[in-house]
Amino acid sequence: MHTHALPTSAQPTRDLNVLLAKGVTGIREASGSPQLKTHARQHNAAVQSGQGTGPEVLMLPTGLLAGQVPTEPRARQFVRERIAEGSDYIKLVGGPPTAFLAA
Repeated sequence: MHTHALPTSAQPTRDLNVLLAKGVTGIREASGSPQLKTHARQHNAAVQSGQGTGPEVLMLPTGLLAGQVPTEPRARQFVRERIAEGSDYIKLVGGPPTAFLAA
C-alpha cells in the first residue's frame, strides 16, 4: 500500500498500528526526509526484533522516475542515485519506453 503515513502524525507509530489493525502488513512511503528515513528504519528494526508493532515500511526518500531521464544511461544513473540514498524501491510513472525499461 502506498501511503504518506509517516509525515502525517507527530507519533507515526499510531498511524502505522491502525494500518496493521486493518490488515496492512507493509507500506510504501513515497516521500521522506532523512529524519523520516531514519524513523522508518528504526520502526522496522523494532518490529523485526519484537519490540514494536506495525507494518513494514519501505522508503522512497526522494524522486520518482517521471520522464525526467530521457535516455537509458540517465535512467540507470537515476536508479543508482536512489539506491545510494537508501531507497527501498523505485517508483516509475512515465518516460520514454527505452529509459523506462532500462530503469
